[in-house]
Amino acid sequence: MSELKIDSITEQKGTFPVNLKALYKAQASWESGRKLREQRLRCLRYTYGDQYSDLVTYDGKTTREDEYIYDQGGVPLQTNLIRRLVRSVLGEYKKNAGDMICIARDRDEQSLGEMMTITMQANRKINKMNLLELRAMEELTVSGTVFLKEEWGWQNNQMDTWTSIINPNNIFFDGVMQDPRHWDLSIIGQIHDMEFGVLASTFCKTKKDYDEIAQIYRLARDKENIFDFHEKNSKYTQEIIDFLTPSTTGLCRVVEIWTMEQKQRFRCHDRAIGEYYIDEISNEGEIIKENNRRKRQAKITGVEPKLIEYEWYIDNYWYYRFMTPFGHILMEGESPYGHKSHPFSLILHPFIDGKVQSFVADIIDQQKYINRGIVLNDMAIRASIKGLMMFPEQLLSDDMPIETLTKNFARMNGMIIYKHNPNIPMPQQIKANSVPAGMNELVMMQMQAMENISGVHGAMQGRQANAGVSGVLYAQQQQNAATTLIDLTESFQSLIEDNTIKKVKNIQQFYTEERNIVIAGKKSGLRKYMPNQAKEVQYDLSITESTTNPSYRLVANEYLLKFWEAGQITLQQLLETGQFPFGEELLQVLTADDEQNQDAQQAQMQQG
Repeated sequence: MSELKIDSITEQKGTFPVNLKALYKAQASWESGRKLREQRLRCLRYTYGDQYSDLVTYDGKTTREDEYIYDQGGVPLQTNLIRRLVRSVLGEYKKNAGDMICIARDRDEQSLGEMMTITMQANRKINKMNLLELRAMEELTVSGTVFLKEEWGWQNNQMDTWTSIINPNNIFFDGVMQDPRHWDLSIIGQIHDMEFGVLASTFCKTKKDYDEIAQIYRLARDKENIFDFHEKNSKYTQEIIDFLTPSTTGLCRVVEIWTMEQKQRFRCHDRAIGEYYIDEISNEGEIIKENNRRKRQAKITGVEPKLIEYEWYIDNYWYYRFMTPFGHILMEGESPYGHKSHPFSLILHPFIDGKVQSFVADIIDQQKYINRGIVLNDMAIRASIKGLMMFPEQLLSDDMPIETLTKNFARMNGMIIYKHNPNIPMPQQIKANSVPAGMNELVMMQMQAMENISGVHGAMQGRQANAGVSGVLYAQQQQNAATTLIDLTESFQSLIEDNTIKKVKNIQQFYTEERNIVIAGKKSGLRKYMPNQAKEVQYDLSITESTTNPSYRLVANEYLLKFWEAGQITLQQLLETGQFPFGEELLQVLTADDEQNQDAQQAQMQQG
């Protein structure tokens, strides 16, 4: 171990205080998720082609399955059926995915709900949420876990609210959580590995901060320093090294921790303005002072005073810390977001008794049996007799040596000349059945079991229907197969709703200036977001049928054409509302003609 004056870090009274209790609590949560991370990595290996990574033990030796097969003289062949099933699930989800819309709870504010919907959808376009949601759905299908993060910050040369998928290997959360809605979450966080320049630009406010952080991470780059420090200050030794050491040499590990904290506060009701709010205990004197002022004012006017009513209570709130491997707090504070929560949205599926079981984990055993049958078939074929020629030695002659016999035997239309002897058997070729009896049936049985367990049948996979199957029956088969995925898709929609709620709250909080909102491909025209009007509105989220669905566009266009033929709408309204291949170009032409006509009319009026 290297020499290190580690006490100087512990006793440091600098800009960044030390809180080892919070760091060790995060590390304990990280350790509680180790089994879940290992299960996820196994499912990833089976989904993306490394299906012989499980360890086996034979003759006292532990090795990978593919190495064991090589030692037995086989070749570890595989047919990846899991990947095909995952693609089918993604296709089914995308086919039925809906659009998220905001609905104002007050019926008089429905126009504001439409404004927020357009603003939220524009932000989804910026974040490329269609792509992001597909990858999140794939993560849920493979591992049973998804973690999204909604943050306000600078990215892609603009300040906005951004959504990102967090690698589950970098997430830790409450290990005793039991609620499938995850409402009993008390700690969640993320580990970051970043360049020192990025770290300094994020957390340094002065030159003194820079020098202090540089000294901390000069020591944190050595694993032995981290080990020595925590061995002296806690019961954790080797386990904490993985948590606090960056995955790549040269990067700096920062631990982001969000915890549910408690604090005594006042719950206040200002009857003068009809507003509820939370105030600190230290402000009780100010509240009493304001109430006395109102009493004096009411005594002069002769009316009953409207006071500030308040009561003591214990407030639960989210608190964040960004910490170094030695426990220094680089940044901390209460949740800066309007929703007063952490920025993460998570789903653990199905989370019964705190357990996670992914879609892929259910069919790994069937995939192993299929691969095993393929390998056994290959070994049987290579070991079986294939066209063995039995040629009696007494029939050999100088005119037809063994080399010529072998060449003629393998040649098309070849001829072998020998002297026939009734007492000596004729040359013959021996063949054997290369495939063991029942092996094909075993493989087909496991393939059928895989479809039955997953619920992804042939109709959902887009297979061609059997002869005599009607289109109605085939569509019903597709619908029945999709029923088995409702649990998975509904859980994912719950995740998207939670994330979108935080996105809308961030828009209400941080969009402080008016801005023009345009969604590419939409004929809704230019919209303007009005922060003063939308800031205090309460919204509900609803998922509607996607307007990008071909069947939806077809039905909508048919109804619009009927309205236009009946004279109930104009051609311009038809093009603005419908989804026609030529609609945008024709609408621009009509708009340009209207502008030219208006300019001509104004010119005539001015001349007159």
